[in-house]
Amino acid sequence: MRNYKEMTVVQFRTDGWRAVAAIDGRDYPDDEAYERAVQEAFERVNIMEVPAQFVRREVTADERRSPLPTWAEYFGTRTEARARELLAEYHNAGLPAEFPRYTADAFTAYQVTPYEDWLIFTVESGFTNQTFLVSDPMVYESPGWQS
Repeated sequence: MRNYKEMTVVQFRTDGWRAVAAIDGRDYPDDEAYERAVQEAFERVNIMEVPAQFVRREVTADERRSPLPTWAEYFGTRTEARARELLAEYHNAGLPAEFPRYTADAFTAYQVTPYEDWLIFTVESGFTNQTFLVSDPMVYESPGWQS
């Protein structure tokens, strides 16, 4: 039995390679679960269609943890942030130039519920039952119940 685990650092290329998340083998019950997590991250990155690389290295049990967010933390944050940007773009499309533009911040009060590859945005106040289903790059607007 080996006395180390593996860690994979996910890097995206923008102006250069930038580390965005770590998948640490010490967070998983066994090597198989770790490999599944890396594979799931790889599949998500392929869907996102961003230049990326996965850098693996060995880590010991007592080695300091990475300051990077876990993949689950990073992807969850990125997904919600990107979904809010898509909602703003969706609402701004076709607006006359003199109308104020929506920003991603306009959707922070919405309740967000994940469902498969979608994020479902609903108004938390219940003022309207309109919902938005967002999955990069799509936005589907559901007008709510018709009477």
